[in-house]
This record gives sequence, C-alpha cells and structure tokens, in this order.
Amino acid sequence: MQHRPVYVDAPDVKTLSREEIPQRQGRGHKIGGEEGVRGDPAFLVFFDGIVVEYKDILQYQGVERTETGRSDADFPFQLLVKAGQYFRHDTVLYLRLLERDKDSEQQKQEKTCDAGENMIGFFDVDAIYAIYKNNTFISVFCKFVPRKLTVMADLILGIESSCDDTSAAVLRDRVMLSNVIASQEVHRSFGGVVPELASRAHELNIVPVVSEALARAGVKPGDLDAIAFTRGPGLLGSLLVGTSFAKAMSLSLDIPMVMVNHLQGHVLASFIRQEGEPVREPSFPYLCLLVSGGNSQIVKVNSPLDFEILGQTIDDAVGEAFDKCSKMLGLGYPGGPVIDRLAKNGDPLRFKFAKPHIPGLDYSFSGIKTSLLYFVRDEMAKDPSFLENNKEDLCASFQKTLIDILMDKLLKAVRQTGIRDIAIGGGVSANSGLRSRVEEEGRKRGWNTWLPPFKFTTDNAAMIAVAGYFHYKAGERAPLDIAPVSRISDF
Repeated sequence: MQHRPVYVDAPDVKTLSREEIPQRQGRGHKIGGEEGVRGDPAFLVFFDGIVVEYKDILQYQGVERTETGRSDADFPFQLLVKAGQYFRHDTVLYLRLLERDKDSEQQKQEKTCDAGENMIGFFDVDAIYAIYKNNTFISVFCKFVPRKLTVMADLILGIESSCDDTSAAVLRDRVMLSNVIASQEVHRSFGGVVPELASRAHELNIVPVVSEALARAGVKPGDLDAIAFTRGPGLLGSLLVGTSFAKAMSLSLDIPMVMVNHLQGHVLASFIRQEGEPVREPSFPYLCLLVSGGNSQIVKVNSPLDFEILGQTIDDAVGEAFDKCSKMLGLGYPGGPVIDRLAKNGDPLRFKFAKPHIPGLDYSFSGIKTSLLYFVRDEMAKDPSFLENNKEDLCASFQKTLIDILMDKLLKAVRQTGIRDIAIGGGVSANSGLRSRVEEEGRKRGWNTWLPPFKFTTDNAAMIAVAGYFHYKAGERAPLDIAPVSRISDF
C-alpha cells in the first residue's frame, strides 16, 4: 500500500542567526557549505534554512559535547544517537548519505535509509549505522523542517470484542488518533456478563463504533494499512463478531489482518503514545503484573513479541474475587469499582482474612472468598446489622488482603529475576489501592514503575492496535480462515 504523508511538529529548538553560529577552524568545515574533507565527515543541520554544524548546536543548547578525533569513524553516528536522545522521539529527520570516492572525492552515489523518500526516524539509528559502516568515506547531512515535516506512517485499526465492551481505535504507528468504547449496561441486572446478550450487543455496536473511530481519527477506510483484531481469549460469541468484521473489512479494502492475544494487549498498553504527551515506556526486559477479571499473571516481557509467564492463578482471577465479594456483600456488579470506592473510607486493618500458601509465583484466590463468606455468615448470626454497619471496613480489609497476595508474589519475582522495571495492566490495574501500593514499593525499592492511564486499563482497542502494530512490523499476517479461540491454551 502506498504510504501517505503525515504531519508532526518539528522540535522546539532555538533558531540561530549566522552571527550566532559558532565558527570552527581547521577541521575542513565551511559553515553554510556543502561538504567536509576526506577523513572528517560533515554533519550539518538546517534550521530555518541556516546551515549549522550539529555538534555546536548541541553544545549551544546545553547538551554535553562529544569530543571526537579526526580518526573517529563513528563521529556522525554518535552525534545522531545523542541527538535522538535530546530531541523528542517523534522528531523525524531528513537524511542524505553521500558516498564519495576516496581519491577523487567526487560524489559516487546518493544512498538513503528509506528508498526514494529520504525520511527516517531516530528510532532507526541502527539502519543509518548499517549503511554508514559499510562505506569508507561518507558525508552525513540532516535537515529539520522548522514547523511541519512529512513522515511516512502506518495506520492501524484495532478491534476489541472479547467480552462486554465493543471498541475500535486508530493508531498512526503507536500514536493514538482515536479510541471508542461502547459498554453494555444490559448485564448489570444479571450480576455478571451473559455471553449471548454480549454477542448480540456486539453485532449492534460494531459498525457504529468503527465508523466513529475512523471519523474521530480523520481517517478514511482506504487510508488504513492493516486491521488488528482480538482473536482471544474471551467469550467465543463476542470474539466471533470482531473477527468476522475484521475479515470482511480486510477483504473489501484488500489490506492485511493481524491477530492479537487479548492479554498481550494489556501487557503492551504502556506503549500506546498520545499526541502532545511525553513518551515514557518500559525498557526490556520488564515485569508486568497482569490483573483482570479473567486472568492474574506475572509476565516477563523480553520484547514486544517475546513473553514468559512466571506465575499465574491456579483457580480464580483477582477480578473474579472482587466481583464475588461484591455479590456477597450485596454491592452489585461490577464489584471492583464499588469495593475500591468504599475501601477508601474503611479501615484496612480491621479484619483479617486467610491468605493462601501456594509455592512458586502462582496465585490462588478461591480461599480468600471462602474466608470472607464464612466470616460474614458467622458475624451476621451474632449481629444481623453487622454487614450494614461494617461495609466499608470489610471492603478495605478484603481489598488489602488481595493486594498483599498480589504484591508478595511480585516482590518474589523481582528478587528472582533482578528486574526493576515494573508495569501493571488489566482491568484491576485501575484499583487505586493497587496503584498506590505499586508506586510505594517502587519508591522504596528503586523500581521504575509504569501505571497505565485509567482509559487503557479496561478492555480497549488502542491496546489491541499497539500490539497489532508490533506484529505487523514483524511481518506477521492472519489468514482469512482464522477462527477465534476462547482459551489462552488454544493459541
């Protein structure tokens, strides 16, 4: 598919006049000139049409200057890496690599890292170096267009329909342009998700949700490069709606599909970028505490496509424990937000509940539910008003016990792996008590912690699109005969 131009703001830097440009002597550079001399590659930047040596720009802006000698073959590459660290990650540069004959110093040919476009981002410094190191002598020129500049990007449509939320999102590479979610209130009166009702609601919602996502992003269907969809795990009928829609759209637009594991989307939610906000992402490898209504896992993330499950629940998920506790206490569905709200006004040390002793890094949450059930039953036998009078303390104590169980295993995983970059994901990552505890442990133990924004904690298509982006860039494609799967073991 032919790429379209996308416009992003140029970096906010000071524009130097010719009088302000530091002059360098004896190195073969001519400020405003076009080339260096053999053995001293030129590295120039254009700001508002003014040619400035990049090294002096970095020095002028207060960035530590890299001292290099005449024999340092990696001089331009080192400066490029430093520039990539200094400017915003979405800054894109115009690059010309000119190979010159060592003897005649006549230009032999022009090479670019993106054939025919002369455009490359800082995240592609390896591609630049791969070209640079294979040439004996080369001159490197960079050009920043002052206000707007053209870059080539992939537009990914994400579709999420694994449970009771219909969602569609559009990402330009990893930058979110839109993220639309239609929730299903029909399940509230049943105290849980009814699979048949969920799939019928998805059928009603999928077309308007996708249309709204495209409209908010300012994107036409024909502009899309790929469609990422949730294959599973989840409710089979719900997954079938999203998968079928992705297939039909892929056929009609003649663009590829990429399948995404729903849990992988939660794990990679920290890599969703938002326009106008600073980029902050985990470094590989990192640990992710994945906590949701259907899964509880500790995952070692080696790369966007390489995951290792270190521990997981052997029975119920922590989200189920919240929901069943809420049902026992007569608080309604979904239970997590209600318990979190009441716990803020309760005493987390008032009551004690049993904690399981499971070897390794695996979890179990069935015992704590039984402990709560028997405790409330016995206390109600003594005082019929016990539940009503102690609702907030019960919620606070129960929530603290669940968080203790989660954090005990996470701390153990950190000790075993030595990894100190910690992220959380999944619906339960919205819990204020868990978020506070992770941040507190991070400050105490020197962790780097990543907490997803609340809008990315619940099921959403932006996380599916960003996971799909990594699959798409890796060359993965889903066949049209692919079928959804309800269990993670079926992947």
